[in-house]
Amino acid sequence: MCNARAVGLLVMLVVALPQSRSFAADSVGLAEKPFVHPDIGFSVRVPKAWQAMPGISSPGFEAPAKDRNEIGGLAPNVILSTDIRPGIRPKHLDDVIAVKSKQYAEVLKDFALISVDKVKVAGHEARAINFTTLVSGVLKVRTRQVWVILDDKIHMITFTTIADAWEKNAPAFSAIEATFTLP
Repeated sequence: MCNARAVGLLVMLVVALPQSRSFAADSVGLAEKPFVHPDIGFSVRVPKAWQAMPGISSPGFEAPAKDRNEIGGLAPNVILSTDIRPGIRPKHLDDVIAVKSKQYAEVLKDFALISVDKVKVAGHEARAINFTTLVSGVLKVRTRQVWVILDDKIHMITFTTIADAWEKNAPAFSAIEATFTLP
């Protein structure tokens, strides 16, 4: 059986989310105090019961054990990352997304692109790659990876869940995304 934390980190998967922000973020019970990255300065609020994911290099949070799907034990999770890229600019966003989508199609088993959406994150133009893939040959996961490019930095919010659990987890993922702020 696959290691659920490794799945979240190595595959960096994200769940396809609806673009509507009509519900209140607090309806999913987000923590009052946001997590603020000590080096980069971005922040995000996650559900109160979610816990930090140990053993990964980027900040990540996952639902508690009681929310794990029995198939594979993967808890819904979010991983936040920033890649320092001197010379990268917001105008490169669509080119970066095209390259990443192609790479994912070549590398990820049974990759199925759902959509690439234009979104706004913390007032900045962003793109969301939404897809499914098969992990360890048996575990179908659904992913939403939101990319924001600022001068010299690529910020990503990666949401992951078992594909069959998408409907249950979409409100939490959407609420988390809505609270993401950049320095």
